[in-house]
This record gives sequence, C-alpha cells and structure tokens, in this order.
Amino acid sequence: MEFNVKKGQTSIEFMLLIVVTLLYIQTVINPNVNEALTSVSDTARVGEARLATEKLANAVNYVAASNSESKTTVNLFIPDRTIIMCDEINNRLRYETVIDSNIAKCGILDGNPANCDKNFELNPTINLTCSVPPFNSSKIIDANYVSNPVTLYIERDSTGNVTITGNIS
Repeated sequence: MEFNVKKGQTSIEFMLLIVVTLLYIQTVINPNVNEALTSVSDTARVGEARLATEKLANAVNYVAASNSESKTTVNLFIPDRTIIMCDEINNRLRYETVIDSNIAKCGILDGNPANCDKNFELNPTINLTCSVPPFNSSKIIDANYVSNPVTLYIERDSTGNVTITGNIS
C-alpha cells in the first residue's frame, strides 16, 4: 500500500514541476521572444525605408547633375507604416517610420522621437518640384497604413528644374 502512495506522490510532484515550468515559459520567456521579434521587424522596416529614400535621393542628384534634359525611373518598395516626404524649400527628402519596440534604435533622429526619421539632403543647386500625389507630408501613419512597390519618374527639364512624379498611395 505504501508503494502506491509513493507512486502517486511522484506523479503529483512531476505534474507540479511541469506546471511551474510552463508558467515560467509563459510569463518570462514568451514576452521576451515577442519583444525581440517586434524589434527585428522594426529594424528591418527602418532599413528598408532608409534604402528607399536614399535610392530616390541618389536618382534625383544623378538626374540633376546632367547638363541637358534627362529622365530616369526609380522603382521603390516603401515598407508599411512608412512615408517619404519631399521638402522642396530645403531641397531634401525625408522618411518617417513608426516603430513598436523600445529596443529598436533608429540611429540619428532628425525630428519626431516617437518615429524613426531621417533627412537626405539634395544638391543645393537643384530646383526641386514634387508633385502632390507622390508626397503628402500631412499623411498620418497608423497601424493600417501599408504601402506597396511604387514607380517614380524623375525628370530634369532644359531650365534645370527637377520634377518627381509618380504615385505613392
């Protein structure tokens, strides 16, 4: 009879150990894994936004450097919850993307500390014009804002004006 009681006690202790282990995994390990995944996603989004804006800025500078009329097409992927803005007055392009994690670092911030943002200065001699459909600085970035691959056209006319057209929705 004592032998059966010890078997039952061992089974209960083993089940209790499993419950404690599962509780530890649920309360300690799982939140850390979720935070790490969010941080990786944020870092990837910031990197993609930086690459897209840098590619556009390089194309604008390239077209502006030509001595005559020129045109180029740029295909970009703008990640979700990211916008690219055009500052015609200060001759610069800017991206802004929302991050969800406190772990992800943006590097050098140029503006809003809640978002990752960066300005890309263009050649100061450029007379830049950005059409309204591609760039809208009043856009609000929210969780539902998703962008798709876009095609932009950069054109320099005979007077040296550089125009960016396309459709960033």
